[in-house]
Amino acid sequence: MLVTPFGINYTTREILLEPLQDTELGQALLDAYASNRADLADLGKAQRGATARGEQQRATRDLGDPRSAGWTVLLNQKDPNRAALLEAIQPLAKQRGWNGEPLYYNGEKPYEWYDWVNNNYSPLNAERPFYILILGGPKQTPFLFQSFLATVAAVGRLDLDTPDDVRAYAEKIARFEKADAPLNKRQAIFFATNHGKNAQGVYDPTYYSHYHLAAPLAQQAQDTHKVPVKTLFAQDATKANLAAALQDAQPALVFTASHGLGAPNETLERQMLLNGALVCQDAPSADDDAWLFGAWDVPTKKAFLEGALFFQFACFGYGTPAQSDFAHWDARVGRAVNAKQDFVAALPKKLLAHPRGPIGFVGHLDIALLHGFEDPNDPGTAQDPWHVRVSPFSNAMRLLLQVNPVGLALRAMNERYNQLNQNLTTFFDKVQRREIKADAKLQSILVDTFLSRSDAQNYLIFGDPAAHARLPDS
Repeated sequence: MLVTPFGINYTTREILLEPLQDTELGQALLDAYASNRADLADLGKAQRGATARGEQQRATRDLGDPRSAGWTVLLNQKDPNRAALLEAIQPLAKQRGWNGEPLYYNGEKPYEWYDWVNNNYSPLNAERPFYILILGGPKQTPFLFQSFLATVAAVGRLDLDTPDDVRAYAEKIARFEKADAPLNKRQAIFFATNHGKNAQGVYDPTYYSHYHLAAPLAQQAQDTHKVPVKTLFAQDATKANLAAALQDAQPALVFTASHGLGAPNETLERQMLLNGALVCQDAPSADDDAWLFGAWDVPTKKAFLEGALFFQFACFGYGTPAQSDFAHWDARVGRAVNAKQDFVAALPKKLLAHPRGPIGFVGHLDIALLHGFEDPNDPGTAQDPWHVRVSPFSNAMRLLLQVNPVGLALRAMNERYNQLNQNLTTFFDKVQRREIKADAKLQSILVDTFLSRSDAQNYLIFGDPAAHARLPDS
């Protein structure tokens, strides 16, 4: 079984990371377990605490209604922009009916997150909010804490360049939701590249994301939810076609599946601009505008995807971690990411900062993997949108098109992360107790569980998790 990442290296124009044999990674996981045991145990404790809290929320509140389910913001109390951010978010806070005290993250370590939940988000507190909007970047509140918190709540992040951008976003949501009629058309756009086979006759991972992810989801949107779909697949998935489609339409949803760009050999400033840009079907060239769709393609003056939700499947679409989840298991992955600090990608920041742009964004942090939706041992079996590997995406699509909040739509993905993480910690615990022997078959299962868990962990929401689409009646 091959471990197949998505992503294109900006410098070489080649695959960011060559596929790895699962036997290599399986042994690396076992060999490295001792040095990473504490981290796994910490996450296991935190997850168990989170799960114990999770059941309480379902009893009396309407989780699809942020006023009923509760809404709040979370900041780092030492953030120098804290007061300005709290002031800037007020138009959205009023729309959500919130005038309470924020939640604060103050640098707690993973082994303290269980206590953080008990102290700040206790199951004994019947008024605890289900929707949490993190204000600030990963330097203030880490990506991993966002992923952890998303297993017990609907969590989004707003990390824009200035408090004025935050206010523009808050006012946009309030204006969009108060409008007499939807600003969008009853339409969705699906974009998926397909780079076919390489010189060795091996399918590029975009072959599978086209046929086994984007295509069935587009069919589901059209047939089940009766939402007209415009598709740009394979040879039609060019930069020019995508730019024209996004400029001319007013869709409620945009879904893209492609390689994401990684620029590990560039300066941090360049990485922050380039990483996560959509790699289109066009052949790579010296002219970035000819084959990449990035933040620089979002207009600043005219309306662009106003009121839409944008779901991007690609490496680094949400952002880039300084250290990949996989780096401490395999050094090659570390070299492929190689960033000096964590950062949110430029494209979602530009989209949400636009005062007449999208209201929400879902993307992938770190390297996206074929394991996230496909069984590499048996490619092709996951074409059914209700297959266990595709169903978190299918559930998200269903709930988004039924005008549920984006945070609720991503719940199945967050539950998948929680379940697989507990499976992983149980596996290592049994290895440590010598109750099981990690033979080749079990190593293959270990790799699949580890990669699927990490992939699910890294789907994150940018923007208000209570934002939702508005579609005209059919």
